[in-house]
Amino acid sequence: MKKIAVIISTPPYGHERAREAVDAVLALSAYSDAIAVFFIGDGIYQLLQHQNAQAFGLKQHTSMFKLFELYDLEERYVLDTDLLDREITPADLFIDVDVLSQNDWYQHLNQCDIKLTF
Repeated sequence: MKKIAVIISTPPYGHERAREAVDAVLALSAYSDAIAVFFIGDGIYQLLQHQNAQAFGLKQHTSMFKLFELYDLEERYVLDTDLLDREITPADLFIDVDVLSQNDWYQHLNQCDIKLTF
C-alpha cells in the first residue's frame, strides 16, 4: 500500500484550504491506514489551543484534529525550527505531535509515495 503524506502549510483562517486539509485527511483515513500528516510553516497555527474562529466570522474546524486519534492517525509531525521561529512549544498545541529536526522531517516525508499539500 502506498503511503500518503498530507502537508499542511496554511494558517487556520483566511481561506478554505485549512478546512479542506482536515477533511482530506479524514476522508483518506477511510481508505488507507498509511497516512502521515506534516505541519510546516504557518500550518502549525492550526494546532494552537484556544483559537476563536468566531472572531473571524468563521466556524471552528480545528477541533476536528482531535478526530485524528479516533481514526488512528498517529503520524503527525512538526518541524522544530518552525516552532522556534513562532515561539511555540509542543505544550501550546492541542494534539500530540512528533517534533523533528529538518533532516528527520524530510526523511519521514521521503518515505511517502504520494504528497498532498494544503
